[in-house]
Amino acid sequence: MDAGTQQNEVLSAALRYAEMGLAILPLKPGQKIPDCAHGVHDASKDPERIRGWFEQRPDRNIGIALKPSHLVAIDIDTHGGFDGHDTIERIESDFGSCEAGWIQETPSGGEHRFFLNPGEVDLEGKFYEKSGNVDLKSDGYVVVYPSTRTDCSGQRYEWSSDGDPFEGAQITAVPGWIIQRFSKKKAAQLPSIGNDMVGQVTDYQWAELQSALRGISSEDRDTWLRVGFALHSTGRPDARAIWDAWSMTCAEKYSDEGQEHAWRSFRNRGWDGIGYRSIFKKAQENGWTGISSEEAAKFKNAPVESGAPTQVREGKKCPFRLYSEVLEEARRQRWIIKHWLPSDAIGVLYGASGAGKSWIAVDMALHIATGLQWCGEKTQKAPVLYVAAEGGTGLATRVEGWRLGHRGVSVEDINENFILAPTHVDMSAETSASTPVPTAEDLKNWLNEGSVQPGLIVIDTLSQTLTGDENAASDIAKFMNNLGRQLREIFHCCVLIIHHAGKGNFSSPRGSSAIQANTSFLYSVSRENKEPRCTLSCAHMKDGIAPQDTVFGWQSIVIGKDADGEDQTSVYLVKAGGIDPKGSIASGKVPWEEEDARQRVTQIAKHVEEVSDAVNELAGKGDGSALASEVRDVLKEKGLNNVQISKALKRAIDTGVISKNEDGTLLYPPVPF
Repeated sequence: MDAGTQQNEVLSAALRYAEMGLAILPLKPGQKIPDCAHGVHDASKDPERIRGWFEQRPDRNIGIALKPSHLVAIDIDTHGGFDGHDTIERIESDFGSCEAGWIQETPSGGEHRFFLNPGEVDLEGKFYEKSGNVDLKSDGYVVVYPSTRTDCSGQRYEWSSDGDPFEGAQITAVPGWIIQRFSKKKAAQLPSIGNDMVGQVTDYQWAELQSALRGISSEDRDTWLRVGFALHSTGRPDARAIWDAWSMTCAEKYSDEGQEHAWRSFRNRGWDGIGYRSIFKKAQENGWTGISSEEAAKFKNAPVESGAPTQVREGKKCPFRLYSEVLEEARRQRWIIKHWLPSDAIGVLYGASGAGKSWIAVDMALHIATGLQWCGEKTQKAPVLYVAAEGGTGLATRVEGWRLGHRGVSVEDINENFILAPTHVDMSAETSASTPVPTAEDLKNWLNEGSVQPGLIVIDTLSQTLTGDENAASDIAKFMNNLGRQLREIFHCCVLIIHHAGKGNFSSPRGSSAIQANTSFLYSVSRENKEPRCTLSCAHMKDGIAPQDTVFGWQSIVIGKDADGEDQTSVYLVKAGGIDPKGSIASGKVPWEEEDARQRVTQIAKHVEEVSDAVNELAGKGDGSALASEVRDVLKEKGLNNVQISKALKRAIDTGVISKNEDGTLLYPPVPF
């Protein structure tokens, strides 16, 4: 690449960062030192100012100022003979996942991981007493692509192939455990949702919001981002449409792609100060004085009298809708697990005793609670309420088995979003006063009191929470109506009911046909002759295409010691043909997945062999040991990326192919030279 092309590329990149709402500052050519009068305080999103910087000196490097860009970064370095990639693996094992959407590789072999920080939480502190070449930054700046480093032979900063924002990579929010551990203002363990969340936003307040938005300009990027985040946090099905309409008031900056990119990046959990009330505050700062009586009268629950919204009345609302409005809502159907569990829906998961239905429910619930993908599909990270009406002791060991089987998930991660209710609940009772045991109304009230906005509520099982006859259509309809009225409609969540299959007919749920008539989806779980596998099948999907059958196996794992000091074991669910988080192949492979699993295992084995060859070669040239940094350089020359190298090194050490010294800077072959 000639100098002119490189210089044009730098200017182009700087302008693209600014278009993304990032604050840019110029750095000295080939260095990390600011090339402006006031350092990071000069950072700007103004295209004209940025042009001036880089047209004046086209060979300058680019820095992104973190705080005004609403970003947090984890800086992984490799200097001083100590590899920060080893430290980040230890961090993920000790605390929680550090997986990021934007990942940049540095000229020295390190890495930058960027996270969205829309709440502008001030984060400070160290992961360990000694940094281990891993730093957390929420202020200051970070050098970015396509900058170069003179002290690294002119090599460039590069976005990784799967973490490049210019190629559509989606930035993710900073992990909750980092906020809890490092924020100056500690976040609550449960999401701080309170009155800013759906279930608390009345139609009248929604009318006020739309009025307030007319007093706020969408031209400023920061305001646009914060308003979108606030609307997203309400969980209202029409929140996206309201945000799009407001954003279009600045036509020159509006784009469908930009709207979709930002909306997907929002998270509606755990951010102090960004709820719908922040919109009111911004509008009032701009002179908005409140909703008019004419505007309020257009909405359900409008004030009885004009003036301040102090008293409201119920009224009938015309249900007529334009086809285009209904179609737009259908296109924006929300999923708590993409293609599997729709939001704002009630469904049933049924199967014979011992088929594995509760195992699948627990697996889905924990993936949602931690935000991990489920069977390769995206999940919407959210609090989960699991009503274990048949008791919770056995469920606790299942959860612990799942946690230990999914490396990087901590107890704090489970506590953050997984709520267990090991008690009998009467879901048929219409009011709390009608029975001494907890009811759906009680669950609603307790969730609201705890400011919890569940994305999924699991009812395990129907027979333990139904008062009446499951064969009577009227009793089933009453049961489903209570779940819908007290839970689904209030929280716009998915309600998953665990139920038994019919006697002698495992292809349908036991009881009245009203079960299917009152649900949005039905899944069956089958297991033949106690085989170590079960099959999940979609028997009914009201709105959407039924997913293909999926086979699961069970993986055993030691979860601790029992009262006698002996190993206590549990199992966790693994998709058949896949490789579990510990690396072994799950039982119950199906023919069309077996070859895929074998190929992945072969690829990992090949990388481990390349690690062994590199260590042996380098150790043979010296004193019997190899510098970890040199081994990484050799592997990079073979085409491995940082993630593949880290995984291969860990696998090689865990299996005894190589060994390392205490701080991980030196590697040894199995037999010393």
